Amino acid sequence: MMPTLLPSLQQQLAQSLQKIFSTFPAHSVARVEIEIPPETDPILWLAAQRAAPRLGYWRDRDDGSEIAACGVSDVVHSPSWYDMESAVNSVQARLVNAAENVRYFGGLRFEAQRGGDAVWDGWGGCEFGLPACGIEKNSRRTVFFVQALAGSEKSLQAALYFLGNCSLQCRTLQQSQASEKHITLLPTRTLWEANIAAALHEISMGVLQKIVLARRTYIAWDAPRCAFCVLATLRALEPLCYCYAAFGTESVFLGASPELLYHRRSTLLHTEAVAGTVGSSDSTDADTCAANRLAQSEKHLREHNIVRDWIKEQLAALCIAPPHCAELQIRKLHSVQHLVTPITATLRDDTTDAALLRVLHPTPAVAGRPREAALHWIASHEPFERGWYAAPVGWIAPDGAKFIVALRCAMLKKNEAYLYTGAGIVSGSDPTQEWEELDNKTTTLRKAIAQQTAL
Repeated sequence: MMPTLLPSLQQQLAQSLQKIFSTFPAHSVARVEIEIPPETDPILWLAAQRAAPRLGYWRDRDDGSEIAACGVSDVVHSPSWYDMESAVNSVQARLVNAAENVRYFGGLRFEAQRGGDAVWDGWGGCEFGLPACGIEKNSRRTVFFVQALAGSEKSLQAALYFLGNCSLQCRTLQQSQASEKHITLLPTRTLWEANIAAALHEISMGVLQKIVLARRTYIAWDAPRCAFCVLATLRALEPLCYCYAAFGTESVFLGASPELLYHRRSTLLHTEAVAGTVGSSDSTDADTCAANRLAQSEKHLREHNIVRDWIKEQLAALCIAPPHCAELQIRKLHSVQHLVTPITATLRDDTTDAALLRVLHPTPAVAGRPREAALHWIASHEPFERGWYAAPVGWIAPDGAKFIVALRCAMLKKNEAYLYTGAGIVSGSDPTQEWEELDNKTTTLRKAIAQQTAL
């Protein structure tokens, strides 16, 4: 059990924040922080806080850093992802004079809201939040921070409120299991096969080159599930994934994604093509054989190359030279293996994150190609809204940004969850194999929810 924040320490942090708040230019971010014991666990800390709302959690795949944030002191949003440029540009304007470790976290929907899907009620089209306070942990140090938007008394008061309600206490986790008592798949297996047949016809006619079809799995368990515990389990099971969570009023959107949309450091850009999937297991020999089949599969390579080539084409106009593709890799996760091609590029100086989001989302890894035709087909055939599934989620900093694709995810509420996953359809796709791929992709998340460690 970690100590609570002593009143004297809270007062010291509050006074420091108020002091720099008054000296910072309006609409820039003021931040103060203190080092805390390195053994502090961000997830367990977040679970112990009384303050609400909880903004969420992020574990970076690339460097293992974590951030758990409680409350927001500034929010920037737009009603639709079509209008996301104004929100992204507003965030970047606020970060002009900020310290390099200040970040706004958020994202946007996969598509324009169609309406009528209660799962996504209350989840906007595009939103970014400045964490009021939280814990940030990396290989060098662990800090507790508080931050506010200078020039906004409302932001300052929000930061001070959450600071006053925070502690450094961490909750202890205990094992707890639950059984699935009800499952509903949307689309049904019959509709899935009919949709694939229709999609393959469009592909044979040249209307589509690739289409990604999704499935929503509703599961009710016989006991309430805890989002913090699910996160802790995912963090352990998927070290090669980005773990993330955003807390709504009554539900939590969380997951462990294997796919980076892009990471920008100044003008240096890293992205990747992730497409082509087989299952994985506890057997090294079986996984090696499956990986070899994947790397030699004409169908999977064709599906992968569609994504890789599209990303290169989309980025070309934003870069000073053609993007560079590294050698094809196999990325082994807990229940699946993927074909991956890392891609790097140098951006033009005037390239914005809004422009990158606009040209890269959605890639053919989650929508299809041609993009507009695929999006129209998805909207007219999928019997549910994707919401924030398969959409960009991440952060924007003063001189960089990182967005992942929100995959292997679920909307969790008490003892119920909606799990989302998809499969890429190209010429030669088999409905049964694609259905099995969906099952494989949900395996880890179902395991994490059912066999969670409980508070």
